[in-house]
Amino acid sequence: MMREIFAFSLVLVLASESAFATTVLKCGTNDPFPDSNTVKIANCGEPPCFLKKGTIVSVELKFKPTRNVNTLTTKATGALNGGFPQPFESVDGSNACDYIFDVSGSKVDCPLTKDTEYIYKRRFPISRKYPVTNVNVHWALVENNEDIACFEVPAQIKK
Repeated sequence: MMREIFAFSLVLVLASESAFATTVLKCGTNDPFPDSNTVKIANCGEPPCFLKKGTIVSVELKFKPTRNVNTLTTKATGALNGGFPQPFESVDGSNACDYIFDVSGSKVDCPLTKDTEYIYKRRFPISRKYPVTNVNVHWALVENNEDIACFEVPAQIKK
């Protein structure tokens, strides 16, 4: 019984309130975001982020669209050891509108309004079949192949 309670508590810690402000880069640059609270990844303050196989990781991304947005798709890939980007299962290609909140924490849906701040909150599994390796994570919210919000961060997939 204690083992189940501990395991459940550990999953909750990994998947929810333990998201730290994470130092990440703006896509296509070597520049960090000016606001260190723009991106929060569970249990990762400084890269590389450790992604443990078989766990659930949470990601929060604050963003403010520079135009009105009708739909959003999550583009989440990892370039293994600097190679060709591979999609994160169950995340890449999914409807990002299902995971959008306003700054007060209330769930909102698309369309999104230009110059309004939103928070994208997503939990996703690190598959046990992923290889143990270094990975450069590219995480974007896109509409019509245009990045509306995007970050990149080095990570390591661990056993």
